[in-house]
Amino acid sequence: MKLIHYFFTLNFLLTVPCHGGPIIIGNGAGLVEMQTVFVWKNIHKFIQICRASPACKLDSKSALVLTETLQKPRAELIFISGKTAPNLILKDSQSELLGFGTKGFAPSQVYINTDKLYENISNKKHTISDSINLLTAAIAYQSKYSVQDSIKLGKIVGEFWNSKIQESNFKTTQDQSIQLALVVQNNLPQIILLAKDQFNYLNPEINLKLSEFTGENSLVQLTAIMSPYLVEGLNNQVSLVAKIEFLIDKKINFADVAISFNLNNIDKLNIQFYNIEPQNMTQFKAPQ
Repeated sequence: MKLIHYFFTLNFLLTVPCHGGPIIIGNGAGLVEMQTVFVWKNIHKFIQICRASPACKLDSKSALVLTETLQKPRAELIFISGKTAPNLILKDSQSELLGFGTKGFAPSQVYINTDKLYENISNKKHTISDSINLLTAAIAYQSKYSVQDSIKLGKIVGEFWNSKIQESNFKTTQDQSIQLALVVQNNLPQIILLAKDQFNYLNPEINLKLSEFTGENSLVQLTAIMSPYLVEGLNNQVSLVAKIEFLIDKKINFADVAISFNLNNIDKLNIQFYNIEPQNMTQFKAPQ
């Protein structure tokens, strides 16, 4: 079984109310739209973390542009089809429609070309880091950066985050998409559940239930989540089941966890832990 290590505490890396403007979603909201909405609500945080890291590989001009984008209020985010509203979408040097467009400069409106989003899905999986790339480029352009330089800057920030996000994707028998994502920076991940037109942050409830399960009043540190899989029930009830690794007093333990919810309301979670298995701390060493 592949073991992927993540450290997290009760502190949050990313939070929903992050100075975001209104969000308008056109033609319903699928999983890829919700990925984009999640990133939009946190785009300033994604950019701040990248800008502060030497691994982001920004030159002085790019760093200045990112600084300027963080000082501007954000726009409305609007999903539209570039085929039906091509005048609202920017074009590249070959006059091909891009994935975004803007109306005026910040804080006005950012248009997301849904045709390009779903074209990406047909060619490959559209990831959260792809949305970071796209939205960074859009707001850089709103800061009066050129189209080409905005695209370049979006790629830098998106590539920085690509290795820091793990996504597990599932499909129900009713063709509903579910995603469990872990966004990691400095060993502090945020766990996000996306399903249909909703997303939810799981850290508070997982940490609370884990502390209740172990009977420990001190901080219990979850360090890894392994091989999640989907179990379907009746009436849109589903569970994501996985094995977790966590630390108590620097000793590694394992437990099975089931995260159950209804696809129509993922805010109401039922989290259960089973089969605690104490292990020796020297068996595994988490990455630094």
